[in-house]
Amino acid sequence: MNEGPRPLRYLSAADVEALMPPVEERIALARRTMLALVADAELPPKLGVHPRGPSAFAHAMPALLRGANESGSADLVGMKWVVGFPDNGSRGLPAVHGTVLLNDPTTGVPLAMIDAAPITAHRTAAVSGVAIARWAPRNGGRPLRVAMLGAGVQARSHLPVLAHL
Repeated sequence: MNEGPRPLRYLSAADVEALMPPVEERIALARRTMLALVADAELPPKLGVHPRGPSAFAHAMPALLRGANESGSADLVGMKWVVGFPDNGSRGLPAVHGTVLLNDPTTGVPLAMIDAAPITAHRTAAVSGVAIARWAPRNGGRPLRVAMLGAGVQARSHLPVLAHL
């Protein structure tokens, strides 16, 4: 029996933050995703256009990740859409906007539109956590030194990861 397509869900930045797992789980998910990417994934190069000259951009980053869940039985198919307009600061707007679009891997039916800002911030920090845990020199089990330059979104998202390591 065909129930028809599921309704498209929208998750705002606040929704994503509320659903974000604890830092140790984010690092474990990043590690597992990195291993899955090596095993069976399709990540073609970014496709981009430049609507307002070379400094403004719109990039499509499609991906297929096979066996994305813990049991390896579920696939993910989707795209991150990132648009950057450096002059937006003078308009009181963020310079970069991102959206993640997810589709059903069997039917292609759109499933979700998700604000990418918190996903990007937490994912980038978690991937850094995986790399630091793997390669940073250690003293007593903790990384000996880690440098952070800047105080923006990425710095703020890295602090809990660094504190966890």
